[in-house]
Amino acid sequence: MHVKWNSPTNEYSKLNSDEACSIPNQKRGFGGVIRDSTGKWLLEYMGTRPMRKHSYMELTALQESLRLALQHNTTSLEVNVDSTEVISLLGSLNSHYSSLIHECRYLLHQLDRPWVIHTYREQNQVANKLAKYGATLDHNAPTTGFVQPPSFKIQELLADHRGTLHKRTTHTTVQLEHLSFCLDMLAISCNSNHVLFGNATQIGVSDQPYF
Repeated sequence: MHVKWNSPTNEYSKLNSDEACSIPNQKRGFGGVIRDSTGKWLLEYMGTRPMRKHSYMELTALQESLRLALQHNTTSLEVNVDSTEVISLLGSLNSHYSSLIHECRYLLHQLDRPWVIHTYREQNQVANKLAKYGATLDHNAPTTGFVQPPSFKIQELLADHRGTLHKRTTHTTVQLEHLSFCLDMLAISCNSNHVLFGNATQIGVSDQPYF
């Protein structure tokens, strides 16, 4: 089976987020990237947290990505994550991570209720590379945004832009690409006084047409 990063439909932007673990450093990193329907890079970020459970960090990566999108008024958004657990948790009424889940739901509401869709790990390589680099940052480092694509993951951006196929070995018969979540599946209330933004560095958006 071969898969590739798929650009969103016209007038839409795609957000990919991910997390990664650095066992020697006892840290987890997270990262996200937003690109338009032509595959052009728009903006991205990365950050780090002390060692936490995988599901918590996947939700954190999504939360920070949604904050970034909202901060820059990114509309008509499609959200991709490679964690089926995140999609399950977003629809959960009972969870240890209820505060984080409610924050993600609120941000999705503010972004006009985009779908959160499962993507394979091989289709999420740019966000994964950012997350791995984030895991090398100092514990006290703030979430960092970029005004141009960082050089350490240019190859992954180029591969996605060119439509490079990646081989995926899987033994499951479940069609994971059909797993998704939308706020319309839930009846939730959003608190307008909810705090949206944490201690993130100011992120500038470049006018240059990267890729």
